[in-house]
Amino acid sequence: MGATSLNLLNGQIIDCFGFLASGATLYTFAQKRMLPMRVAAITANVFFIAYGALGAIYPVLILHAILLPLNVRRLREQQTDQAQAPPETALQRRNVTLMEQWRRDNRRSSPAMANHKPGSAANRSSRLSRSYRAAS
Repeated sequence: MGATSLNLLNGQIIDCFGFLASGATLYTFAQKRMLPMRVAAITANVFFIAYGALGAIYPVLILHAILLPLNVRRLREQQTDQAQAPPETALQRRNVTLMEQWRRDNRRSSPAMANHKPGSAANRSSRLSRSYRAAS
């Protein structure tokens, strides 16, 4: 095996890591639930770290070296939260999409949204009139 074919093989291996990382990222975006999304993101981070290191692509390497521990920490937090939640809440969370969970979290954290019921025209109208009065 000559030096040229070894370089070609090396480049193909690097490309394989890049394609695996891209595929894992695409799979991450296709998830509706947080747990599979985090696991796929961690997998993508590992592949991107290998791709960045082998290809000497330092911005990719640094970004995913930072994102990997963040994703691992968030996954552990989620697992801890699920373990501490009452069983019926954990079952309910498994059937909630990311958008529904985001809406729930934001509704709880925003005082203006505390009494909001989705689709309620009266609530939208009263919130708009309150914000108009506050701005005047």
